[in-house]
Amino acid sequence: MELCSEALEGLQVAGDSNAIDDKCFDAFVQFAIGRITNDEEEEEGDANICGDANAVQVDTASKKLALYGLVTMFVEATKHGVDVAVLQYVCPVQSPSIQSVKLI
Repeated sequence: MELCSEALEGLQVAGDSNAIDDKCFDAFVQFAIGRITNDEEEEEGDANICGDANAVQVDTASKKLALYGLVTMFVEATKHGVDVAVLQYVCPVQSPSIQSVKLI
C-alpha cells in the first residue's frame, strides 16, 4: 500500500503528540472513520472534533492535514484488504470504531 507524500505527512502530524495529544488522536481517528462510514453527522466547523477545548489548541492546518492522512490511510487500507487487527495496532484507539472500517 502506497500513500502520497501529503497523506504520509498528515499521518506524521496525527502521530506527533506535540501537535495532537493522545485524547485528540483517538477523537481524530473516530471522526475520520465516522466521516468515511457516514456515521458522523456534519457540523458547522471542526473546532469540537475532540469534544472539548483541547481541539482549539490544535491549529487548523494540523487538523486538516492529520484528518486527510487518517482518511486516506483508512480508505487505502480498505482497498487493499488490510486486516482490522493491523489497523488497531497502527491506531490503538479505545473504541470499536475501527471495526467499522471493514464495512467500507
